[in-house]
Amino acid sequence: MSKQKVLQVHPKDNVLVALVNLPKNETVSFNGQSYILHDDIGAKHKFFIQDMQPGDAIIMYGVLVGKAQHAIRAGSRMTTENTKHAAEPYVFRPSHYQWQAPDISRFA
Repeated sequence: MSKQKVLQVHPKDNVLVALVNLPKNETVSFNGQSYILHDDIGAKHKFFIQDMQPGDAIIMYGVLVGKAQHAIRAGSRMTTENTKHAAEPYVFRPSHYQWQAPDISRFA
């Protein structure tokens, strides 16, 4: 059985996390897709699984984490040079949770 080399943290993510060092030009297969790496990808680093255009949303953990700075090919390493931080606006959604104390009379 071969060791898993990559991880997709959330199904919406458009990046994969390398679990081991992956050399440039290696073909990585995940979920029935194959990606040719255009860069060396260090363990714990991310690479794109789709071509990106400037301004495209970068999704990690199922949420927006950044925007592509320029055209990026699938299989390229995610870097601070090709990514600019972005996030969805924060919206406070108050919760009206009410706690009901358990009946502890049998312990008295």
